[in-house]
Amino acid sequence: MEQDSEPTKKNVFATSKALTDSDLKKWCQEAGLKYSVIDLDKLTSAKSRYCFIFTGNEANEANKGNDHHWMFLDGKYIFDSYGNPKSYDLPEGYSMIENNPKQLQQFNSTVCGEYCCAFYEFCSKNKSIKPGDIGEEFSDEFGLTGNRSKNDKIMYEWFHKFDEKEPEKDAQI
Repeated sequence: MEQDSEPTKKNVFATSKALTDSDLKKWCQEAGLKYSVIDLDKLTSAKSRYCFIFTGNEANEANKGNDHHWMFLDGKYIFDSYGNPKSYDLPEGYSMIENNPKQLQQFNSTVCGEYCCAFYEFCSKNKSIKPGDIGEEFSDEFGLTGNRSKNDKIMYEWFHKFDEKEPEKDAQI
C-alpha cells in the first residue's frame, strides 16, 4: 500500500480555498441532493439522515481543538477524511465510519469539504451498503489509497471538474 511521508508545508491543497457552507449548499442544489449542515457540538439535534458537520470556528469540548474541518453524517455514522475518531467527543450512539485506508486526507490540506461531497453522493447512490463496509467501498469507488496527496488531488479534481465552462464553439453559418 502506498503511504505518504509526514505532512509538509508544500502541499498544493494547503493553500487552496476551503469550501464554505455556501459552496456546499450550491453543490447540493446542482447535484439534486438535500442540503443540511450542523455544528459538531449540536449533532444530536440533526434532523436529516445526511448532513454536513462543521467542527466549529474555535476549539471547544466537542472538537478537542480540531476546528475548521468538515465531516459528514449518514444516520448515526460519521465520515471523517482524517479517520481519527479520538479527535472528537462524539455524542453517545454516534460512531465513525472505518475508512480504508484509515486516513484519506493530508492533515495540512483544505479538501475535507470535497471529500464530504463525494461521500454524500456515494451514499445517496449506494444506500444498501452496510455501514461497516461503506468506508472501503467509497475508497474503491474513487481509487483512494494510502497516498494522501494523491487522494486529495482525486477529490479536488472530482469536485472542481465543472468549475470551468467549456469554451463556446464557433457558430456554423
